[in-house]
Amino acid sequence: MEDPTHISDSILLAIRNHVDHGMQCGSFMHAVLCNDLAVSIARADSYSLKILPLIVSYIYNNIPADCHGSFAKVKAWQKRRGL
Repeated sequence: MEDPTHISDSILLAIRNHVDHGMQCGSFMHAVLCNDLAVSIARADSYSLKILPLIVSYIYNNIPADCHGSFAKVKAWQKRRGL
């Protein structure tokens, strides 16, 4: 079982690929990036649900504001293919 006090490498890689290359993520991470709490919770596995506050904090504090926060921002970031 993964450590619920740390974000897994696979989640961090999905975030990094989104930021750097505008790559599409899985449905859970896409919902998190779009700031859609209800969908994020509905699509999370048990590990991701436990660390959802850590993921949100990481995104808020470590990636550009232009690439998360709403569906429109995420879509625009993907269209421009990230950084």
